[in-house]
Amino acid sequence: MSKPLQLVIIGEELVPELPTDLFKDLLGRIWEEFSGKPNAKIELVFLEEGPHTELHKKFLGDPTSTDVMAFPYEDEDLFGEVFVNVDTAKREAAERGTPVLEELKLYSVHGTLHLLGFRDSTPEEKSEMRKAEHRALHL
Repeated sequence: MSKPLQLVIIGEELVPELPTDLFKDLLGRIWEEFSGKPNAKIELVFLEEGPHTELHKKFLGDPTSTDVMAFPYEDEDLFGEVFVNVDTAKREAAERGTPVLEELKLYSVHGTLHLLGFRDSTPEEKSEMRKAEHRALHL
């Protein structure tokens, strides 16, 4: 029987007591809900700010910090990667008065939606992305 998504989590040691099963379930449901390729494998990678920013500079040409990056490959062995900035999640959660886990879920969902084809470059795309994020987080 095929799975909607094979999720590999890397860097979970940066987030003590990370509920990996919750992330696997959440992103698997999103993948299925938004018609992701069956049996696709993605990596969800949690990074500290320094390494995350270095990747942002190296691959996207931007030396500033960001919250999440997604790299779609659509290969048979690896469909894509989602890189989550744990330090940004901690800062944003503190500023918003929300749990860090909620920020991490949002970033993970956002990156996964990018792998599924959602974009957020224009106001219209941003609106569609926000609607998809809300829907995904409340499945």
